Amino acid sequence: MAIPPRLMADPTKGGAVFIIGMHIHDWARATDWLPPFLAMPRMMRELERSRDLGMVSARYCLWGRTVAIVQYWKSFEHLERYARNDEYEHRPAWFECYRAASKTGSTVGIFHETYVVAPGATESLYFNMPPDFGLTGVTGAIPVHARRETAHERLHASGEPGPQA
Repeated sequence: MAIPPRLMADPTKGGAVFIIGMHIHDWARATDWLPPFLAMPRMMRELERSRDLGMVSARYCLWGRTVAIVQYWKSFEHLERYARNDEYEHRPAWFECYRAASKTGSTVGIFHETYVVAPGATESLYFNMPPDFGLTGVTGAIPVHARRETAHERLHASGEPGPQA
């Protein structure tokens, strides 16, 4: 039986990872958390329909009172262009959420984190995973070889291909 290849995101390429989510402090106050919760599917449909906007893929997460989406983008510039453009779903939804939360003392928290993926500054390992999962969807997947066995070696590799492991 063949062993599935171990892959890593190409460390010579960049992109961006964006995590956006909400934390619901009080389930009973649906008027606070339902509007931002319902705005997210509209944004995701828009991004999935228009791949030229720059989002490559997304993964949904749920833990406790927190709902989040991890998004992989071609670049920070693509993400920023989308977020700041009044013609897309995000900016009006954000302003409405901020206005409502400021006025009512909302019981929902909103957060986001942005990570710029610089060439040579990431480490990853994918075993028996789809070849476009996570960062590999942005940078492409390359095989892990003998000089990239450990996380330290993958992070500090020159980016030059080596022998297949």
